[in-house]
Amino acid sequence: MKTFKKTIALLLCAILSLCLFACGGSDDPADTTEAVPETITVKVTVKTATETILDNKTITLRDRATWPTVLDALAQACDAYEVKYTINAEEFWVESINDLGRTDDGMFWAWTLNGKEVSGRAGKTRINENDTIVFSYENSSSAN
Repeated sequence: MKTFKKTIALLLCAILSLCLFACGGSDDPADTTEAVPETITVKVTVKTATETILDNKTITLRDRATWPTVLDALAQACDAYEVKYTINAEEFWVESINDLGRTDDGMFWAWTLNGKEVSGRAGKTRINENDTIVFSYENSSSAN
């Protein structure tokens, strides 16, 4: 009888684990049951301490199969205004804009969405209509 109860308990735990795993969320913007809008219009700014590279440029993302992200908006803005950039596609973050990238002394591209710092990767953070995205070239030691 003890073996039977242990077997039933083990089976129930396994089923519960599978259910929890199957219901688990994802950070992937493509994983959504919501329909992707035909267009999403946002504003993108890119700046350093001494220069504004893109100043509140309006970008409209169209005809997308997946929900657009902060990185999608940046890429489209940079392409539209001929700004050189590189993105780390595996890690979902900006490597460089106009040859400015991460440095040994702590410089990097920080970003905000609607004036707020967002924890997470720009390539995993969905955007919505009328969002405002600002990329700033900052020093990580002075950002805290």
